[in-house]
Amino acid sequence: MTVVIRPFAKVDVEDAVELWERAWSPLLPDAASQAAAWRHRLLEEILPRLVVIAAEVDARIAGYAIVDLRQHNFDHLVVDPAHGRRGVGSLLAHAARGLVDGAMDLRILEVNVVAIAFWERLGCRRTGTTTSPSTGWASFVYRWG
Repeated sequence: MTVVIRPFAKVDVEDAVELWERAWSPLLPDAASQAAAWRHRLLEEILPRLVVIAAEVDARIAGYAIVDLRQHNFDHLVVDPAHGRRGVGSLLAHAARGLVDGAMDLRILEVNVVAIAFWERLGCRRTGTTTSPSTGWASFVYRWG
């Protein structure tokens, strides 16, 4: 499997929303009803001010990472469940990490045990707790670097 890391393009939005829904549905049972809000957030809030990179496999998006360069914050890492545990997430995470000098912070929902294990394997360390601004759920704060 060849993974190509590239800049995210506006034409990727619909595929990215579908991917987000598939990836989040195990944790957010109402993910389908939130897809329109995620599309709006991507178009109106994320793309104008944050850096988004995509992972492509066989000419289709297999995942994407969202980074706030000003805040040194990893906003999101979304990987298609069909490509889980195949290195796509690690490639995206390392590519995004390479965009920032110094440490990066990220939040992980406390219920997302798969993501917690993933980020801890990459060497992130838990530094605190917070509440997710998008779901209101309890989250852990991590630092990478």
